[in-house]
Amino acid sequence: IVNYNTDDLTIQAVDSVNKHVKEIQYEIIVVDNCSPKGTNLKNRIKKCPNTSFYQLDENIGFGRANNYAHSKSTSEYIFLLNSDAYLIDDSLERMIEFLDKEINKSIACLGAKILDENLELNNAYGKFYSLKDIKSDFGIKKKKNKISGLVNFDSIKEVDYIIGAAVLIRNSVIQKLSLFSPKYFMYYEDMDLAFRYKKNGYLSKIDPSYSFVHIG
Repeated sequence: IVNYNTDDLTIQAVDSVNKHVKEIQYEIIVVDNCSPKGTNLKNRIKKCPNTSFYQLDENIGFGRANNYAHSKSTSEYIFLLNSDAYLIDDSLERMIEFLDKEINKSIACLGAKILDENLELNNAYGKFYSLKDIKSDFGIKKKKNKISGLVNFDSIKEVDYIIGAAVLIRNSVIQKLSLFSPKYFMYYEDMDLAFRYKKNGYLSKIDPSYSFVHIG
C-alpha cells in the first residue's frame, strides 16, 4: 500500500485487508512516500495487525515506492493496493485461488471490477498507448472517443494493462522481469509493466466476479 493521501484513507485500506482476508497467510506492507509533517500514521499503523510500516525520507514516486515495498516481501503473490482503495469482500482470496490453478499459469496480473465511493463503475484497465495517445494525454493533440476502462463485461477478459491501484501479481514473474520501471515517477508505470510482461508471454486479465473500491 503506497503513496500517502490521508491517515484515515490509509488505515481504511489496511483495515479492509485485515477484515476480509481470513483463509490465507499474508503480510501488509505500508510505505509512507514522504507524507506531510504532522501525520500520525506511524503510530496508528502500529495498532494494525499483520502490518509493517516504512517511512521514506523523500517522495521517490509511485513506481519506486511500490518497488521498495516489494523488496520487503517474500510472498508468492504481491497485491498492490493504493491507500485510496480498499477491499469490500473476499475477492482477494478468490483471486489467489484462481491464479493457483495450473491452467492459469500464463496470467501474471489479475485485476477486478473497480468501483468508486458510490459503488459505481470506476476505471480498472486500459489499452497500450500509441504516440497519438501520449500526445493527447499531454495536451499536444486532441483525441476523440477515448476508450473507457470500465469493467462492463460479464466474463474474464484479457486486457492490455490493469491500473496499479488494485492488482494481483505473481511474485515469480516480478523476480524474473522486475516490478515497475524506475524511469517513471508517476503514471504509465502500470502500462509499461504489462507491456514488458506481455512481450515475455505473460498475460493481464480482469475477472468481473471480483471487485474493489478505488476512490481516486
